[in-house]
Amino acid sequence: MSKWKIAFWTPGNRPVEDGMTFGCASYGFSTESEWKSPEEKEHIIWDNELEGIVLSGKYAEVLDELKRKSYIPKGIIALFTGNSGIEEFISSCKVMMGSVPLIGGGAAIGSNQSQGETLPIAEDVALLLVLEGAFKVETKNIHINTSEIFEIEAKTPRIIGKIKTDDVNSTEQVADFYKKLQYLNGVHKDDFESIAFRDTKGCNIHCSIKGELLGSGANLPENNILILGKTNKVDATDSISTFISAENSIVFGCAGLRGLVERSLKTGKGTIAGFLFGEVVTIDNQSMFGNLMMTRLTI
Repeated sequence: MSKWKIAFWTPGNRPVEDGMTFGCASYGFSTESEWKSPEEKEHIIWDNELEGIVLSGKYAEVLDELKRKSYIPKGIIALFTGNSGIEEFISSCKVMMGSVPLIGGGAAIGSNQSQGETLPIAEDVALLLVLEGAFKVETKNIHINTSEIFEIEAKTPRIIGKIKTDDVNSTEQVADFYKKLQYLNGVHKDDFESIAFRDTKGCNIHCSIKGELLGSGANLPENNILILGKTNKVDATDSISTFISAENSIVFGCAGLRGLVERSLKTGKGTIAGFLFGEVVTIDNQSMFGNLMMTRLTI
């Protein structure tokens, strides 16, 4: 067991691996004194250290190591290098670890990179099993729930093939329907963050247009029910600012949310906030992978 420093850095600026630093690339980050853009060549180390054990490598390798551990950690931080296999990995962790809090997300990927960077360097995932101290996890969804509920048909786990509407004769393509939702909610056609679908548990997905279909940044819900949520830049900025103002915390937010922020934001004392490509959130004591949300670990 060792004490681990926690770090964020902008893509392409990973610190030297020293066996004591755990972290990932972030699409910019915030501290109590700085607001760094993704283009700046910077990294930040959290003031606090966490005592525990790190596992890293391919999914199967890490799960096999985790299975052989005889202890139950206080909590787990999981950082992923890509966007596939995440939900399945989280489900496997829950089977082995039960209700142990899980937090983290997908490392940001630079424009010239094929996967996100972590420390320790990992093929799929790096895990920090926190063994000592308190571990409080909180999740924030800044999108306000609406009464608009849709039943979908999934073409793949992350592609929406059809959205059922009240008009039984509608032949409208999914992408066109989403564009109509943008228009009706006063959202620019290039803005895929101000409105978001969420599942019935309250976990968001981030949509993008894939030809005539819609792509999702996380797996679609098994019950095929989506609820529309919405926000605006003013409300989003205020909500994000409030959430990162907590002290002695590390915050994992979504890179998509950063695009809604209208001004430089600073964190509370002893807190750092990074913006990842999807985040592991906790809702009703259940860990899941979502988008356009924020999650916070406070010690």
